[in-house]
Amino acid sequence: MSESRALHYRQSWFGKLLMCFSVSANTRALMNPIISSDSVKCIHGLRFLGMGWIIMVHTIFYLADYADNRVQAFRMAEGFAVQVVANSTLSVDTFFFISGFLVAYLYYKGEQKTRVLEKGMPARAKLILNTKRFFLMVAKRFIRLTPVYMMMVGILDVNQTKYSRTSVFNTTETAHNTCSKFWWRNLLYINNVYSRDEMCMTWSWYIANDMQFFVIGSFLLLLSTSFRKTTFAIGSILTVASCVITAYISWSYNYVPTLSQQYNMLNVLYDPPWTRIGPYMVGMITGYYVIKIKGHLPLRTSQVACCWLLGSMCNVAVLFGLTEREISPELGAVYVGLSRTVWGVGLAWIVIACVTKHGGVVAKVLEFPGWVPMSRLTYCAYLLNPFLMNSVSLGSEHAQHVDFLPLATAFFGNMGMCYFSAYVLTLLFESPNVLLMRWATEPKSS
Repeated sequence: MSESRALHYRQSWFGKLLMCFSVSANTRALMNPIISSDSVKCIHGLRFLGMGWIIMVHTIFYLADYADNRVQAFRMAEGFAVQVVANSTLSVDTFFFISGFLVAYLYYKGEQKTRVLEKGMPARAKLILNTKRFFLMVAKRFIRLTPVYMMMVGILDVNQTKYSRTSVFNTTETAHNTCSKFWWRNLLYINNVYSRDEMCMTWSWYIANDMQFFVIGSFLLLLSTSFRKTTFAIGSILTVASCVITAYISWSYNYVPTLSQQYNMLNVLYDPPWTRIGPYMVGMITGYYVIKIKGHLPLRTSQVACCWLLGSMCNVAVLFGLTEREISPELGAVYVGLSRTVWGVGLAWIVIACVTKHGGVVAKVLEFPGWVPMSRLTYCAYLLNPFLMNSVSLGSEHAQHVDFLPLATAFFGNMGMCYFSAYVLTLLFESPNVLLMRWATEPKSS
């Protein structure tokens, strides 16, 4: 085929359709470290390092069914350095913060066009327009996330059914029983409000929360176009209410935040959206503020140092504040109620500092271009990592011993396995789906 004919073919509608499935073109797009100048570069670093943190805790969490020293493993969670593992549930709050930040940042970045469109519109017409925009935003999100997600539900069901017949282990992950009955809850993104005993793909609680928060966030963003103070008040009420409800639940169960008790409290303190929305709201406020300051925050060196001290204290206090775990249920309730939102506040300063050139070494690490391709694989890496870890363990005939060096080896192996598999899954499903959605919504030439 001549070069001119090949170019014409790629520019035709059928050629563009086929290019959505091109392995070479999609690989180049995934591995390209260059991003647009108005992107927040540090988000890619936070996303990749956060995903690494999640894979680390899942390496331990999903080993519980196969460990021959589970009791001793829980005792290992005490001590200063080990809090990076014992409190690693904060890695998920990092992603809630990132999601809230991005939805607000992207919305307010394009708000100027919205204001021009709505100028002079009667109130009724504006309401109809914003209602349409709301459902369009939610529909795009649903189409963006669901195909690869439901594909993983099907793969997990088949895989778990096989191992339920052949493996010597019995696991808490019973997808072969739950997915065939309750897959529709995953499709509707409501599986996080049900018990884990009835949850298909237990780690998908996060995806349901994220979708629910996106719906709430989209409503608030559209509302903020006309009623900014009201929107801020509603967001503040949601954040405070989440902290209070979480603290009350913790106190009513006499919960002390140890690793062993976290296993027993997943249904009431870990999965429900009313205990997790705080960092998302902090992320949304941060996204709005970053747009408002336009990359400029004139501070003296002493003021920057003070902000870094306060922001670091938020993260360090939450991560290492309960080293010995010997606290009363009342103090534990205060910690549990505030910790996730305070963690988000610490992340907010990191993002603001990086955007305004006050990030120093932290900005250089988080803005490393090499994180960008890995960041694009995050969604599939999250869907795959517990599935792959369980498959490896279920295929074994021996229990595993929890210790530092074997866990470190398993972690690095899981990282490589998860990201390679995520690359394959992204090429097969996620990238074509995203490109098809763009192709279907872009204006067609006559």
